Amino acid sequence: MFERFGLSKKGVISVIVILLFGCALFISTGFRTTQIEYEGNTRYTDEEMTNYIFGGKYNVNTLIYYFITSKKDKAVIPFVQDYEVSVDWPNKLKIKVYEKSIIGYIRYMGYNLYFDKDGIVVDSSRDILEGVPEVTGLSYTNVVLHSRLNVEDDRVFSILLEIVQLCEKYSIDVDKVFFDKKYDVVMYVGNIKIMLGEPSTITEKIYEVSQMMPQMQGLSGTLHMENFTEDTSSIIFKKENE
Repeated sequence: MFERFGLSKKGVISVIVILLFGCALFISTGFRTTQIEYEGNTRYTDEEMTNYIFGGKYNVNTLIYYFITSKKDKAVIPFVQDYEVSVDWPNKLKIKVYEKSIIGYIRYMGYNLYFDKDGIVVDSSRDILEGVPEVTGLSYTNVVLHSRLNVEDDRVFSILLEIVQLCEKYSIDVDKVFFDKKYDVVMYVGNIKIMLGEPSTITEKIYEVSQMMPQMQGLSGTLHMENFTEDTSSIIFKKENE
């Protein structure tokens, strides 16, 4: 086909190379990244995201990297599921971040192991992330990074997810969640120990907790809600040392 235009195979290859070089030159001279705008990142600052994705630097080659080469080689970021890069001409990159749903962490061999809603351990750190509760009482053997926690009953993850979502909804700063052998729940908020009991009515119980939190500010003690139902509002608060 190319012979009609008087081009040999070498000539065709040369034309393709020239075209690709021309595209790269046009992009690099027509687009100069001076700003990166992030959306959806709550676990990392913009500077930390830039360090993960671009190694702390970005320049005119940034656009070439994403739109001429393969996009498969994305940075691996512990608490990020994925991210998308788009161009806001003439000088801005927009990056939309999709974070993993982290619902808790366990302490293991001196480290805090964070896991998502499916029980997958996504990161190991000595740092404590704000807004993520410590989870205690679970029985497991070995723990492997990027693998599922091998707990006795996987329903613990759905229970914990519900607790975390409800606490976020009602602005309750939960510090720790404890599960006993029957998977009854104890929740710790500041100096208040909240005995939630059997988790089937946990939605109603946490709502009631949210209504009482303003009156319990600054107090220390145990809030008993094990026997609470919508029909019989059995709630007892015992101050510390009573």
